[in-house]
Amino acid sequence: MAYSEELEAKMIELGIKKENILYLTIENVNIQEMRDGAKNTEYREVTELYLSRLFSKNAEKKFQKMKPKTHILFQGGYNPDSPRIIIELLGFSVGNQIFPQDGELKQNYRLYEALDMFLGNIVYDSKNADLIISPIRKTKATIASKSTKQKSKGKSILTSSRDSKNNESFTYTYNVTE
Repeated sequence: MAYSEELEAKMIELGIKKENILYLTIENVNIQEMRDGAKNTEYREVTELYLSRLFSKNAEKKFQKMKPKTHILFQGGYNPDSPRIIIELLGFSVGNQIFPQDGELKQNYRLYEALDMFLGNIVYDSKNADLIISPIRKTKATIASKSTKQKSKGKSILTSSRDSKNNESFTYTYNVTE
């Protein structure tokens, strides 16, 4: 995982070590929901991949001891310039166990159960944050067929969006003419 200079400086400032960060890719829509405060839990399936990121294996090669993860680095997509945010990891649950309270993973979990990660405050938001418009506050007007165009002809369609950086709302009006 390559970190930008800005991100590395912020990690040093906050005292976050690389081994304390869980890296996850996610859709930009979900990043914006986290910024807006609408999403405070990230859900994943319990798989070998995610268990290996959260737990060390014991002598019998079973996941047991929790790794020292304190933050999640979410990246919106796979491009190096994709938006990134670091959020505090308050804890997570696997099956009926809650961490970090339970400390060690009991072997009674089932693969493909829900892995719930409880999110805290955003401690870092990349400079690309102002490029994302919240889908919750944006209505897309689409006219798919000619019959729909005929029904909508002469009508105005409103769409609205919000600039998350400046917290400003914008409304656009489109007139259907065809």
